Amino acid sequence: MPIVRRAALVLAIVVGTLVAGFSGAQGAELVRDEDPPSRFEQAVQAALALTGGVLAEAGQPCRDVALAGGVCVFPQSTADNAERGISMFGVGDDFGGAVLVLALSPAGQWEKWFTTQNITFRRLVLPGEMRVCAASAAVHTSPSHGAPVVAELTAGALVTAEEFRLDRDPSGWYRVSGAADGWVQADSLSTAALPDCTERDAAVQG
Repeated sequence: MPIVRRAALVLAIVVGTLVAGFSGAQGAELVRDEDPPSRFEQAVQAALALTGGVLAEAGQPCRDVALAGGVCVFPQSTADNAERGISMFGVGDDFGGAVLVLALSPAGQWEKWFTTQNITFRRLVLPGEMRVCAASAAVHTSPSHGAPVVAELTAGALVTAEEFRLDRDPSGWYRVSGAADGWVQADSLSTAALPDCTERDAAVQG
């Protein structure tokens, strides 16, 4: 093969390899750009959809958003907390504000759990310690009353809440560890940050 043709062939191979590599890098970047949103990002979108609000920019006072005619929405919990099934948002306007608490359903959808302006007996920052307030609490293998029971916790027992899943039967489930490992109905428990079960008893029994 003549030297000129051989040089041209080598150049074509090198250029082709570089182009292919560049295209591959571009393709990988495009794939990364199209990664599905994280649970935290999904929670933000759900909060905005539920409230019709505007996400406040970092450091932006909510009053500025409210004065512009919008409902201010800003995260009050971390991305790690969202991965564990709970996400909190401050929601405010000219007339005041509240905390909107979203939770993951067993199907992985963000749903409104409740809103509050007061102290709650629920454990919202996970993981964290909780106290059994019911006379006894069944520990299930999954967040369902129909799931097998692997243990029974007695009143006063302390466990660590690791995750949460929301259903309406009646109020969701915490996955706990420590004294027992499994899923416990949320209404049976209170955050151990409170000194006793008074808040829980008033809410559940009242």
